[in-house]
Amino acid sequence: MTSYNLLNGEWCGQSKTVINDLLRGQLGFKWLVMTDWWSVDDGEKLAASGQDLEMPMAIALQNAGQLINEGKVQVKDIDRMTRSILRTCFAMRLGERKKEPAFYANFTNHEVTALQTARKESCF
Repeated sequence: MTSYNLLNGEWCGQSKTVINDLLRGQLGFKWLVMTDWWSVDDGEKLAASGQDLEMPMAIALQNAGQLINEGKVQVKDIDRMTRSILRTCFAMRLGERKKEPAFYANFTNHEVTALQTARKESCF
């Protein structure tokens, strides 16, 4: 997951230098790279940066079709992003995971505990 900060005047989550050159190139990282939540705003830079997944949803790339039609985003970059997401899903065997009925049976308890925890000032 990329960070919210600037490095050399550019947001890390959409920086080709940080993601493609440093992380993927120099460090050899081959797995999924995702943004921190709402940390990017430029779909063109995001697609070209080596980033794979925009969290929590595609906001910077919500108009990807238009950006592709205008020649501002390359289909090969969207394909690369898609392949990386799928490769991660397959590697983690996400399609093979079975639902845990016990978790859902206690969901209300999980909600209550999360709310109580969030309300406690001592957490921060």
